[in-house]
Amino acid sequence: MKLARILILVAACAGNGAAIAQTATPVAPVASAHDPAHLAAAERVIDAMALVQVFAHSIDRSVAQMRAADPTTADLLSEASAPLSQRKFIVDELRDFVAAQLDAPSCTAIADFLEGPVGRKHLQAQLEELRTGRPTPVVLDAREQAIEQAFGQSAAGAAFVRFATALGPRFAELTDKANAQIAANVRALLDRRLLAPAAKQ
Repeated sequence: MKLARILILVAACAGNGAAIAQTATPVAPVASAHDPAHLAAAERVIDAMALVQVFAHSIDRSVAQMRAADPTTADLLSEASAPLSQRKFIVDELRDFVAAQLDAPSCTAIADFLEGPVGRKHLQAQLEELRTGRPTPVVLDAREQAIEQAFGQSAAGAAFVRFATALGPRFAELTDKANAQIAANVRALLDRRLLAPAAKQ
């Protein structure tokens, strides 16, 4: 199982959809159909895959690109996007999706693996590649290779591959929702700034 490629693919899905101020219709939240223990296990997967950092990075990168061209607009964009790069927004948006894709035992097994020494090596490489844009090799010793192989051949490993495939489109949807909210936040901030001088008169 090419775990590193799976994780980098997830990161790329977030990065490729980060154009700011696209329009989309926000989806109203619905009550979860999953029990609290299952949702807690799903949240472990989100944290273990560093999905909060991956998604937040895509927003921060857009702000940085804007700052190079227009610092004033970048400040506005940074303020408007700040709530959308917070852990609460990202976890709230992904937790039910993860639980719908993975049963509770699979969530636990995947999180256990990703939180272990082999998973951490892959995730550190993913985040480094995301930061630098350069491939980061993962070096595993014989014992670690055996751990990775055992996970890849397990039911949880197979479920993880299926889940990672489904995660790309969900990240794109989440990016559209975040972009729509950022655009609304920009409009609200501009309106507030336009009204502020009038209020002082």
